[in-house]
Amino acid sequence: MKNLKIILCGVAFVLSGCGGGEGGSDGIDFDPGSLSFVGAAGQSISSKSVDVNVGFGSSKRYVGVNNKNPELASVSYKITHIDAFSMTITPAASRLGKGTHSGAVDALVCDDSACRDVIDRGTFKYTITIN
Repeated sequence: MKNLKIILCGVAFVLSGCGGGEGGSDGIDFDPGSLSFVGAAGQSISSKSVDVNVGFGSSKRYVGVNNKNPELASVSYKITHIDAFSMTITPAASRLGKGTHSGAVDALVCDDSACRDVIDRGTFKYTITIN
């Protein structure tokens, strides 16, 4: 099951090609570039956040996230600036077995509220290690 949430982000300038984006994106940058979580079996692991810069656009844009691995973690986000938002990733550590689990979240920039017309997509990767 994919989790897609969309909210409106009004922007004022032409979409800039910032470069350095993950997952084939020309205009989405993540800071930090990836996250690693470490915890013990059956214990909760604290959430971590990543800043997502989506660049400026010439008209209103919609942004969202697509949690590709909801069995590993939950993802929420909030707009932090005219051209940026923050994603918070919370591992589902109590449901995970020992080992290293790899997950990904797509950050989306769209022309429409249903995000059928995706303008840009960047993939953010994380790992969860359960000891």
